[in-house]
Amino acid sequence: MLTAPMLAGLGGTAATVGGVFLVRRAWKTQRDSASALVGGWGLLLTSLFLWAVFGGPDRGVAFGIIAVLLCALAMLGTAMLTAPQRSGARISQERRMNKEAATTPAVSWLQGLRKVSVFLLAGPVAGLSALAFTTTIFTLNNTNGVEITGNATAAFFIFPLAWAALTAAAVIDPKLWRKALGVIGAGAISAAFLAFAR
Repeated sequence: MLTAPMLAGLGGTAATVGGVFLVRRAWKTQRDSASALVGGWGLLLTSLFLWAVFGGPDRGVAFGIIAVLLCALAMLGTAMLTAPQRSGARISQERRMNKEAATTPAVSWLQGLRKVSVFLLAGPVAGLSALAFTTTIFTLNNTNGVEITGNATAAFFIFPLAWAALTAAAVIDPKLWRKALGVIGAGAISAAFLAFAR
């Protein structure tokens, strides 16, 4: 007979696989991928809750993170093994075309500026926004009387997940202004909440 924890474990496994699949699909398509991205991360967060029901708030969440990593590695490994091999002539032609496209100074300068902007958004800016968001969650939990050890443990899990989600959004979204709005907006809203909460 299936117990509630067993059902939660099965549900967590299904949500993990579905979430990783949708996030990878959004990464591959990059166009019109907002629904897949939101759905994927929603399933991954749901899977962590189900894993917490399965194994407790400490071990269960750890099991969930390990399951996400293993599932992601399995999908990436399968994609690498099944990907068609490109010939040497095709690779040389692609390199030549990319080199010719970058010969215009204005185009090259704008492309370089865009790459730097995306790097800053996906790296340090996303990290600061994730830190502000995690601090907001920690403050809310502390205000509501959540035990300090559990609150700190949850913050350690929330921070890398939030950073990864913001980084994925910054890399996948083709529009630079939407990247900036999403990443900076998340940090600004969290910072504003912390400022007014004091």
